[in-house]
Amino acid sequence: MSYSWTTALSALHPRANIVRDFATTHSAKKARPRVTRQPNAIDFWRGFALITIFINHIPGLYLEPLTHRNFSISDSADLFVFLAGWALFLSVGGANEPTPTARILSRLGSRVVRIYAAQLLISCIAIAMLAKAATYLENPLLLEWHNAAAIFYDPVNAHIGLAMLTYQLGYFDILPLYVVLMMIAPVIVLIYRYAPSILLAVVFFIYLGTLVFKVSRQACRPSGNWFFTRSLGIPVPGGVSGSPTRRPWGV
Repeated sequence: MSYSWTTALSALHPRANIVRDFATTHSAKKARPRVTRQPNAIDFWRGFALITIFINHIPGLYLEPLTHRNFSISDSADLFVFLAGWALFLSVGGANEPTPTARILSRLGSRVVRIYAAQLLISCIAIAMLAKAATYLENPLLLEWHNAAAIFYDPVNAHIGLAMLTYQLGYFDILPLYVVLMMIAPVIVLIYRYAPSILLAVVFFIYLGTLVFKVSRQACRPSGNWFFTRSLGIPVPGGVSGSPTRRPWGV
């Protein structure tokens, strides 16, 4: 009969049982399999969208003519927002175990806070990088890169804009879009839960109304308005309504 080192140690002294129990518990925890989320179609298409976004943001890259924006009326930004709607559908639960409305609101609210904090953090890092580069290279023109001039030459209004998400640096406008979409996501979820057949119609007429009456949120950008929120509002409810996992019973 073979004995482990913990058995031999406990035979020498009774208090050694503590050591044996600790070693047994530690081994059991170590042997416990890790629970990981299985990859799904959303992960694949998110990766595809990220790759094409990366390609499309590099001027002159030979792969750019092959991306799908050259063959369709949408681009990777539309795909990314559509996937957000698809993920939103999955987060609200199914017919057998629907997620309580209060939990949905709490989950979406915490997501808004995290995305908002991330937007402020990366904006501050980018501004600091431009400021350091301008001072180190003694080139004040760097302070005007990527719509950053306002933060240095009109800091009061620019900082208000940063906090209100009405001022963004160049290429930093996707997270503010997500903040706004996640803020209206509870409305989308409630409409889909209780009247799924009218969701796309409601969103389409809202979108059409913004075009007809020229409703647009003013932003501190060269373009003068928040074009992302108006033009990309449909893919989120489209992702909710068009999810491949949708069932006839709705959510």
